[in-house]
Parts: sequence; C-alpha cells; structure tokens
Amino acid sequence: MQISAKLGEEIKKIRTELKLDQKDFANLIGISNVHLSNLEKGKKLPSKDLLIRAYKTINQDVPEQVLSFFSEAKSDKKTTDNLSNDIIYNLQDQGLYSSQKLKELLKSEPDNTNYIFGLLNLFKEEGKIAEARQHLLESLVNIKRNEVKRWVESTYFLLEGNFKTAIDLMIKAIEEFEKDNSSMPDFKIKKAGLLFELASIYFEYGYHAYNYSGNNQLAIQCFSDSLETFKKQREIHTETKYEMYYANVFWWLAFLGVDSANNWQQYIDKAENVILLNHEAQMKKSSPAKLARGLYSQAYICQLIGGMAEAYAQLANLEFKTENKEKVNSLLKKGEFLLAQNSPLDISDEKREFYNFYFSYSCFYSIKAEIANKLNDQFEKYLDLCEKGLEMCIFSDNKNKAKQFVTDIRNAENKELKFYILNRSQDFEYIRQKVKDDE
Repeated sequence: MQISAKLGEEIKKIRTELKLDQKDFANLIGISNVHLSNLEKGKKLPSKDLLIRAYKTINQDVPEQVLSFFSEAKSDKKTTDNLSNDIIYNLQDQGLYSSQKLKELLKSEPDNTNYIFGLLNLFKEEGKIAEARQHLLESLVNIKRNEVKRWVESTYFLLEGNFKTAIDLMIKAIEEFEKDNSSMPDFKIKKAGLLFELASIYFEYGYHAYNYSGNNQLAIQCFSDSLETFKKQREIHTETKYEMYYANVFWWLAFLGVDSANNWQQYIDKAENVILLNHEAQMKKSSPAKLARGLYSQAYICQLIGGMAEAYAQLANLEFKTENKEKVNSLLKKGEFLLAQNSPLDISDEKREFYNFYFSYSCFYSIKAEIANKLNDQFEKYLDLCEKGLEMCIFSDNKNKAKQFVTDIRNAENKELKFYILNRSQDFEYIRQKVKDDE
C-alpha cells in the first residue's frame, strides 16, 4: 500500500472515531471537503502539521508508527537533491559508492562531506530512514570543523521536514565558515558551495509549501529567499552546475506570477534549455541499474514542462496588452510545443506531478482561449483542451463535476467572466470552492 494511502486511512480512522462526516471533520481541522476526500483516498499526502491537527481532535499525539510513514513518504519524493547527485556520480566513478567502503573512509576522514552525504543517500535509496538519522547523529560526534557540524545538523532537520530549523542551522554554518576560514585559498569557492546549499533548502521549502501544504504565499517567499541567496552565491563565484538550479528558481517565480516579464522570458528560456537537456539525459540512460545523469526525476521534469508552458501563456497574455501579436504567437507556439512533445505518458496517474502537469495544461489552453476570444478568433477548441486538462488533473476522481463546471463556464453570458474564472493567477482556490459548493 502506498504511503499516502496509509496516512489517508489513519485520518479516516480519526474521523470515524469522532463520528463526523467529511464536511464537518474538514471544517474542524481547517481544510476543504475536497482536500479531505483526496487525503482519505490516498491521492494527496498530508503535511505533518495537518496530521498533528487531526490527532489533536482526539487528544492524542501523532503515533511514532504514523510519523515513520510520513518520514518514509518524504524520503520517496524527489525535489532538488541539491549536491547529492554530483556526490553520487563522483563516488560511483571512483568505485566508492557502497555503505561498507564509505563507513571505512569516514573513520579516517570524518569531515569529508562527500562521504557523509554519499552514505546518507545510500540509506535514503534503501528506505532506511532510521539508519540515515543515526548516521547523521554519529557523524556529528567525529566532525571537527564547525561549519560541517552545522551543515550536517541542518541536513538532519531537513530529513525530518523541519525546514525552518534546517535554514537557521545552514545560516550558522556559513557564519562559522566565514569566521574560521577567511584566509583559506579557496574561501570563495567553499562559501559559494554553502550558499548554494542554503538556496537549495529555501527551494525545497518552497516546493513543499506549494505541493504539500498548498501555501502559495509561503512558496513565493521561500523561492524569493532562494533567489536572493543564489544572487549572493553568484557574486562571489559562478559554477555551471549551480546555474541549473538558479534558472529553476526563476522558473518557479514565473510560474507563481512573480517578477517582471523580462526576467520571466530570460530565465524561462534558460530553465527550458537546462530542463530539456536533463530530460534527454533521463531518456537516454544506458542501464536501469545505474542512475541517469540528470538532476531531476522524469515525473518532476514533466511537471516543470507543464508549468513552463503555462508561464509562456502568461507571458503571451502580458505581451497581448502591448499589441505585439508576433511575440504573442511565438510564446504560445513555444508553450504548445512543450506540451505536445513532453506529455507524461510514462508517469503513473497517481503521482502528484501527473496532476500538476495537466492543471498547467488546462491553464495554458484557458489563457490561449482568452487571447483567441479577444482577437475574435475561434476559441471553443481551446476550451475543449482546457476541459481535457481539468479532467486529467486535480478533479480526476470527480470527472463529471469537472465537465459540468466547464459547461457552466461556457454557458455563462459574460465571456470575460468565464475566462477570468478559468484563468488561474496565483492559485486555483476558486475552482476548489466551486467543486466544494457543488457537493
């Protein structure tokens, strides 16, 4: 059974114990009825805070077994993994990527972060989260350098999902490094690496806020903090591998409607090149037993591609106001090409990224329909594609209501209103509410 399904069963047990229907229990723990339904069906992964709120309704702490489910789920998800892939590849090339070898090497080099985080990755890959925690705690006993201690402590709390503490400790790691190593020859390179780690934690926090907590404002703040940290890193040292993540942060800010149109265009293009190259690397991997030399999972790549297409549509909408029709058509073609060439055919429809791809797909075509309408062109075919996206994404467990929702919008007398409803700006809370009201 999937972890999300196990956690969904736990939440349902609490509701059943209280003898409440979904609507009343959802109100009690502060979420929508639809969100609760998805949680109980195992289609969404609850946040740790939500689990705590749910168990408080029966005056209990979250049981250790349930927390272990949650930790296991977090270890399964692929977000940035920051430096870990580089570490893995280097260790593999040297023939050192095994638990036994890394444990031996750490006895003589306890401060070697490649060995520390390489062994951590091995434990995570094997689903040994308890061993991963223990490994980090044991590493702290032998580490001599203060900044490495803070870094490992930060990683421990990141593993626990405590992003705020992880960030605070990473900031302290940078401060300790500046205090103790300002005269070392490669000071700037080392500091840039630590700043990159901090930027990556901010990024993971933002990604978690958007995908697991549905908190767009927090996500925007985290991605903005990540961006500012990346800027500091680039001021002292530029590194090609870091640029991929830097572009990724700009992509998310564009996706969430932040930053100027010029920055959107510049960094969406950059992110597209980086991500599509990575996508090709994933598709060309030579052996299933060997990790592909890509920074992200295929599922995550498809989510990014859907979001980039949506961002191109948002840019086109901005350009339309300047009456630059040639630029509008160019941007829409870019977005449509991405959607046509990179649909998530090989990704399970149970994955979060599958739904996110199709919601972006839906938003892209709703914006394209809006632009077509303003140009007095036919827009119904784009609404058909928008409907397809809605059916495939978040409403997939309730397709009939999704269809009816789109039909209601089509039949609305006020064209501007129906496009406004379909076009997501910051989030899709209105659509959630519409489905909730229909139940």
